[in-house]
Amino acid sequence: MKVLVGHNHYIFKGGEDAAAASEVDLLRRHGHDVVFWEMTNNDFNAFSPLAKLRHVFSWDWSRASYDQLRKTLRKFRPDIAHFHNTFFMMTPSVYDACRDEGVPIVQTLHNFRMLCANALLFRKGFPCEECMDHGLRRGIRYGCYHDSRILTWAIVRMLDRHWRQQTWQKKVDAFIVTSDFAYSRYVKQGLPVERFFVKPNFLVTDPGERQRDEGYAFYGGRLSEEKGVRTLLHAWLRLKGIPLVIAGTGPLEEELRAMAARDPSAQISFTGFLEKEEYLHKLRGARCVIIPSECYENFPVTMVEAFACGIPVVGSRIGSLEGLIKDESNGLLFSPRSPEGLAFQVNRLFFDEGLAARLGQEARRSFQALYMAEQNHDRLTEIYRYAIGRKRG
Repeated sequence: MKVLVGHNHYIFKGGEDAAAASEVDLLRRHGHDVVFWEMTNNDFNAFSPLAKLRHVFSWDWSRASYDQLRKTLRKFRPDIAHFHNTFFMMTPSVYDACRDEGVPIVQTLHNFRMLCANALLFRKGFPCEECMDHGLRRGIRYGCYHDSRILTWAIVRMLDRHWRQQTWQKKVDAFIVTSDFAYSRYVKQGLPVERFFVKPNFLVTDPGERQRDEGYAFYGGRLSEEKGVRTLLHAWLRLKGIPLVIAGTGPLEEELRAMAARDPSAQISFTGFLEKEEYLHKLRGARCVIIPSECYENFPVTMVEAFACGIPVVGSRIGSLEGLIKDESNGLLFSPRSPEGLAFQVNRLFFDEGLAARLGQEARRSFQALYMAEQNHDRLTEIYRYAIGRKRG
């Protein structure tokens, strides 16, 4: 099968980038002919102030993206186009390019961008569904995107246009979500149920069960408010004698480093961004992996990586995490925004090695049953065949 995979990278690398790259690798390993068509929001930073302003007004439709993609489609002639993120350099104009070339479209929904200006259903430290209940313009009132009413207006303008034109309903042949929780939020807004498929994230290569527990906890991901990293730091300031390794970058990095520096006895170390192999090496030594999110996570790749290595996950009881992490089975759950709850669960794992070993074994079984590459490839190609058949029909 000839597949064009489209992905718009964010300024800070994250789970969506890893998921898109993994699917490209998976498809190529199974003999498919793949073009990875990429753009990056980092290009926006090189624009002049006037060019930036013009680009903001093209977030709803970009002639440059449309023309570039049509040229690629005519040269490659794919059987299917599969998009991950299209915001904000690609824009929904890529759907029109595919439609005009007769190429069926699959869209993976890694976040809630179609339902919320900041894509997280999250505001002031708590989940928020006001735009789902009362309309997207609520986000302008709050300046939900980067605390800017102007930028939020630009996103709402884009979303309003495409909801009114039924872009997603008419032009996308199949949607992929990574969890039942995400599915429930999207179909609630009237998108066609029959075109939705739940397909979890996965690992292309099984790293195998880890051989040694080096006695530290691990957080890997974006250092931003919605990820619960402030709660993580406050929990660690309560814990003594348990090292924490934080891998990643983000807007809160300097604040978190300053918090940690105020109490050196907390044993918190920051690695910054790690390339894949180094990241996995660091993760494999952990007693547990922590996912303290305070927003509706869809499906953290870090969780799958931990399960693959036989490492239990301590996660917040919110969004899809509550269904993916089985409390007292392959991990432990705590109430979001509760440093006390997080500290309590971490203490249990570090002072009860039998519990940590049992949860780790079950985490590995979860990976083998649900998140290996072979069954994911079968599910993905099943979705592609559905989209191709729908287009022909």
